[in-house]
Amino acid sequence: MRIVRAAKAKQVPLLCYERLVRDADVSLFIGVNALAVGLLQADFLSQQAPKGNYVLIGGSPTDINAKGLHDGQ
Repeated sequence: MRIVRAAKAKQVPLLCYERLVRDADVSLFIGVNALAVGLLQADFLSQQAPKGNYVLIGGSPTDINAKGLHDGQ
């Protein structure tokens, strides 16, 4: 958070891309809809290989984006 405080002290806007800085006065957040990305991934895969066995690796349980991808898939 030191870098956030330094930026704010200089009145530099805080822009977050994909990862939100918690407990900070964020000027702008840009992210993607992980659920929609997971749906697109699963749809594409099922079109390319409609039959067979798949292995789904869920990612880190502490990563909110991994959960969204998994839920969408």
